[in-house]
Amino acid sequence: HVFSIDGNYDLSPKLTLGGKYGYRLSQVAPRGTTVFADETAHLGIVRLDWHVVHKWDILGEARMLYTEQSDTTETGALLAAYRHIGNNAKIGLGYEWGRVSDNPLNIDYTGAGIFLNLIAKF
Repeated sequence: HVFSIDGNYDLSPKLTLGGKYGYRLSQVAPRGTTVFADETAHLGIVRLDWHVVHKWDILGEARMLYTEQSDTTETGALLAAYRHIGNNAKIGLGYEWGRVSDNPLNIDYTGAGIFLNLIAKF
């Protein structure tokens, strides 16, 4: 079971603060067994978008995933620059560090390196 909520708040015309909370309740079993145990995880993300100049944005994001049963905390972050293409799209290039995805379903995630992202809006 997964619950996720996120939102954004414009601090000013150039700064937007965003956040996300995700909750995952699942059951896992070691390979080769049928003994399942609960696994509960909490995902927290804080994001800041900065509209630098006309058609250019920079964003930074910090992520944390806490797993209750194993009492472990994983962290991650990303930094990216985006260029607006007209009113309905933007393309970004960035770098990601850490072991935390923005998707609470990803259990074994390792994200590190450069990424390219295309966003369309209608």
